[in-house]
Amino acid sequence: MGSEDDSGDNAKRLLRQLTTIGEKLRARLTLSTLRPLPLFLGFSSTDSGAVCLSPTAYTLPLGAAPPTPSKAPRAPPSSLSARLALNLNYFLTNYLLLSFLALLIISLTHPLVLFYCAGTGLLWYGHTALLASSPTLVVAGRDVFSSLLSPKRRTYICSLVTLVVFLFYALLPLVTVLSVSAGLCGAHAALRDPRDIEAWERGGGRGGGEEEEEGEEEPLKGAV
Repeated sequence: MGSEDDSGDNAKRLLRQLTTIGEKLRARLTLSTLRPLPLFLGFSSTDSGAVCLSPTAYTLPLGAAPPTPSKAPRAPPSSLSARLALNLNYFLTNYLLLSFLALLIISLTHPLVLFYCAGTGLLWYGHTALLASSPTLVVAGRDVFSSLLSPKRRTYICSLVTLVVFLFYALLPLVTVLSVSAGLCGAHAALRDPRDIEAWERGGGRGGGEEEEEGEEEPLKGAV
């Protein structure tokens, strides 16, 4: 019985850790850290009130500089690692929302996977509920939940079902979601120029354009 108790304790410990991670994410990911869509996409308003893509919104981080007047000195090259760190921190909520949308769209194209994942989730929910309540069901003089369906056996069954569903059904869609999310978020973080973001915030929705200041990329003021 000692090993069965250890299995139940491990499941409870894992559940507490997942709950703690979820609480930390909820504390950081709020509407206040969700950047406006025009700022995220790089759109700005002109003097006539029209909204268009800022010419300095996206620039190459390795040696390329935003377009400037022919006689103006070129801005120093940007650091890819610095730009990635700045944008990933500043647009974290936007990137997670974009990843969630990718997950939602791709999941809807695999209804069978959703069905199996929901069934697996219900299986684990029932297992944790039994661990929390510790009920008894006596059949033929034996408690089913301490013999035939002991906590250790239930953990093995849930783990086996989870492994089968993951390997044979959910792995390919998950790889697709991760690839699409990483590609979109990585490309945006690498190309979105933080100097244009600073100009957008200073100008109240106007892009950097020719007014962009020279210098290295600095931490964004609104980064979380």
